[in-house]
Amino acid sequence: YWTPPASMLVEPFAQVANATSLPVYVHNAPEDMGGIKVIVDLAMKLIDRADKYAGVIDSRLDWHFMLELVTESPIKRAGFQRICVNEYMVSAGAIGATGLVTTLASVAPKRVRALYEDCRADRLTEAREAQEDIAALRQVLKPFGVAGLKAAAVHMGRDAGAPRPPLETLGANEAAALGTDIDRIAALSDEPRGW
Repeated sequence: YWTPPASMLVEPFAQVANATSLPVYVHNAPEDMGGIKVIVDLAMKLIDRADKYAGVIDSRLDWHFMLELVTESPIKRAGFQRICVNEYMVSAGAIGATGLVTTLASVAPKRVRALYEDCRADRLTEAREAQEDIAALRQVLKPFGVAGLKAAAVHMGRDAGAPRPPLETLGANEAAALGTDIDRIAALSDEPRGW
């Protein structure tokens, strides 16, 4: 990954953040940003320059980065949010993540909410059960990628359309088998069906 000097990115990010009345988050996703990663120095300088800068959404699960943010950000801005982009909220919550972004909420919204609420209340031991259920769902869907996620949503009565090309949809047999695997996760039996 390439880490440009924070001074190179502060001004463009600050201009975007200051151009809106909405809270602004910086997404740390080097894989999607040509290898550029957000560093703590950049985050701290943005806090100084942009009142609407509300937090970092981190796709990397870089624990050193998150731990530094936990230490440095409250000094400059109370309520600064650190959000992980995955379903592993227990481990991220243990080092200060305040939220999560997950596509699995489209399949198991009640379990994801239970996971989030336990983690936010610092009940990490209690959150493990929901974490394990969500991890089991993730493992069932993992081999199928976006097509599996879409098929799982359909199975739960929440059709979200087909994957965008060039991705393909699952065949009827694969989708039925995936539905059977989802139904084997007992904790998902009380999830709502439909929108």
